[in-house]
Amino acid sequence: MVHFRRMLGGFILVMSVMAEVMASGVEYSKEEMAWLKAHPQLRVGIINTNSPILYLGEANQPRGVAADYLRFVAEKAGAGLKVVRFNEVSAMERALKDGEIDMVGATTWSVDRASSMRFTQPYLSIPGAIYTRKNGPLLTPTEMDGRAVAVVRGGFWSRWVNERYPNIRRVEVSGALAGLQSVNNGLVDAYLGDIASSRYHLKRQGIDRLQEYGAIGGLLNLVMAVDSNQALVASILEKSIALITPEEHASIRRRWSNIGEAPSLTDNETVRGALIIVLLLGWFVGWYLAFRWLVKRKVSRRTKSMKNSLLRRRKIEKEMKHEREQLKTLIRRAKRKIRSIQGRLNLLSEALPFGFWEWDLKRNRYRWDKGMCRLAGELPGTFGGTPHEVLSKIHPDDRDRVVDRLTRAMSKNAVSSLEYRLLRSDGSVIWVVNHYRTIRNSRGCVVKQAGVTYQLSEHLQTKLEPQPEPSEQVKPDDLQPKIGPRPTQKPQLVKDEPVTSQEEGQAPEGTTNAGVGSAYQGL
Repeated sequence: MVHFRRMLGGFILVMSVMAEVMASGVEYSKEEMAWLKAHPQLRVGIINTNSPILYLGEANQPRGVAADYLRFVAEKAGAGLKVVRFNEVSAMERALKDGEIDMVGATTWSVDRASSMRFTQPYLSIPGAIYTRKNGPLLTPTEMDGRAVAVVRGGFWSRWVNERYPNIRRVEVSGALAGLQSVNNGLVDAYLGDIASSRYHLKRQGIDRLQEYGAIGGLLNLVMAVDSNQALVASILEKSIALITPEEHASIRRRWSNIGEAPSLTDNETVRGALIIVLLLGWFVGWYLAFRWLVKRKVSRRTKSMKNSLLRRRKIEKEMKHEREQLKTLIRRAKRKIRSIQGRLNLLSEALPFGFWEWDLKRNRYRWDKGMCRLAGELPGTFGGTPHEVLSKIHPDDRDRVVDRLTRAMSKNAVSSLEYRLLRSDGSVIWVVNHYRTIRNSRGCVVKQAGVTYQLSEHLQTKLEPQPEPSEQVKPDDLQPKIGPRPTQKPQLVKDEPVTSQEEGQAPEGTTNAGVGSAYQGL
């Protein structure tokens, strides 16, 4: 019955290990499972002076942070632990080589032992520190050349100092407590070791006259080791460590809160460095805030300027819009007035016999309005506007006088007038009065003549009938402008001209007699 219970317990333990292995993705091989079955207990070598990392407590039970990792490893592998105590590292290594133990629970990798041992990956890293007396200087590793520094015999820190700072005078001691006591008693200048063991012994022994300097750059990486011929055991340990969950790692660190903590900043150099960093950060933050303030002020000014410019622009646009609306209103009013005046003129021209005409000298064309066409008896749109057509509408006895008066009017700026007989299309003859004026451009050159023509009453026409006198009929082609001195005798039937600022017959500046005469070549 007892044998059955043992078999059942072993089966349950193996099944739980297999379930955890399958859940984590790590599996033991058949050879590894066979080895674990043949070795139900893992024989672990321990140095008792290595507290609190790994040491023996009451009833020779393993204690320390490494002991907790060993328990998890044994649990994952489904085996028990059997602790074998050693006082020296060399004795423990000989026992591992001779097969008296299966593994070393807490050690470090080194070149000289790599050929005789197999090491797992680090499962715990602990920083190192230098401990000196408070009444003495805070020493850095570079300042300890030639000084006596205590290190644990055969340990990691002894090798580390020898490799990095060979000028330091090493004093090897049996353990961390012995090294700290040597410094406290003034036997050595400093002790160099890991902070876990050092702080543990300082607190436990009540040593308060030492100070800690932690910026040495060293790190104690704890590993498990087996004999170089035990590759199968090394693989079992690697897989067992990999099966430890993050929650289990956290529980170990919570239990040993001082393990892996960075050393306290108590040295002047560290404080000095921290102050420099704080000053640099303060300078950077101040510069950043000043730069941000300058940029913000510049952006604010620019934004304000743009807002003011936008407001001015909107104000100008509003005024322009208002002026544009006013201008549109004035244009509409002007158009209405023009249409009203044009309507009145059309009504007046239909009621009274008068019309407007215009002579474009550049094109040598006449333009008559509807009233002028009615006055001459022409239908609107049938008048060609050539000088010959205009001349053919003037009575032959009046043509020379009309041409002469039009030619002389080009040298004046005032309104002129003349009376002549107009030949209508139906053959009738009527007397008309022509009020006209010469128009000039900005350079003073004659560009056109314009005027208004209206019919005289029958009473005035009877008075203005000339006495018959023999005269040779004038042909249209023979009528050319007179370019010589002005005739001294006024033609008959011509009203007196209005008084102007220039003498009669004198052309303004920019107009020559030749130019005036050439304007009537078409007549």
